[in-house]
Amino acid sequence: RDGLSEAQVREAQVREAQVREVEVREGVIPPGEGSERLDRALARLHAKAGNPTWLFYFSYVPAAERARKPYGAGHVDEVRFVFGQPRARFAPEDLPLTEAMNAYWANFARSGDPGQAAGVTWPRFDLADERQIEFGAEGPQPRSHFQKAWRDYVEAGAR
Repeated sequence: RDGLSEAQVREAQVREAQVREVEVREGVIPPGEGSERLDRALARLHAKAGNPTWLFYFSYVPAAERARKPYGAGHVDEVRFVFGQPRARFAPEDLPLTEAMNAYWANFARSGDPGQAAGVTWPRFDLADERQIEFGAEGPQPRSHFQKAWRDYVEAGAR
């Protein structure tokens, strides 16, 4: 919220609630999910105000969970990967991603910049190419204009 006016924060929260209401009504998401839908809009406001901004998208679904999550990772699924706990819940193929995510978050807490982990620099979000990082099956991957058409559609529906 740094650098955003109270009016901008309220406007973003109202738009997010409107999108969530439509998604729940249409059966796109269950009640209580969907808070990440306007992440790019908030990142734009934050960056436009001159603040350093980083954005991520978590799409990784562990092999053991894919049958029950055919539509991908859900809201807050990234939390256990960020903190690397409980360690017993990770398969060996999950460990590189959780170790990278933990390193990014530790770097950010230490310096205000997530920096580099697993040989990949987390790009700063900017208004020109809207760079972010995706945490997916291929590990951390920088992306530009990630899911642009979908996000444009969601943001237009929130107006």
